[in-house]
Amino acid sequence: MTLRRWAGETLGRLTGLYHVERWAAWQDNMLMGAVETRANHLENSDALRFAVRPAARGSLEAALVARGLAALGRGGFRPVVVEHSGDHAEGVAALEAAGFRIQRDLITMRRAVTVSDMRL
Repeated sequence: MTLRRWAGETLGRLTGLYHVERWAAWQDNMLMGAVETRANHLENSDALRFAVRPAARGSLEAALVARGLAALGRGGFRPVVVEHSGDHAEGVAALEAAGFRIQRDLITMRRAVTVSDMRL
């Protein structure tokens, strides 16, 4: 974590306007999954995001989502927004099982930069 991020999160926590929590799942000294919550009382909603290693998919998603919702629930009852990859089917299933509904799909595009891109 950078000093700037740490200072911002500490200031937010001290003022009560912004609170971040992170939880991780470990196996044999390897990070298998993690969840991060952001309760921002200056916004209309809170945020939750999580990731799981491919080797652990299907076994951690529900627990990470539940942990994140429990953390956000301590701060009050506000809407929670999650932006998560649709390619992670187990993650989407865990979110839907927790009551989340898809509002919109995001299309991600990728392309390599080529030599011809350098010409104006």
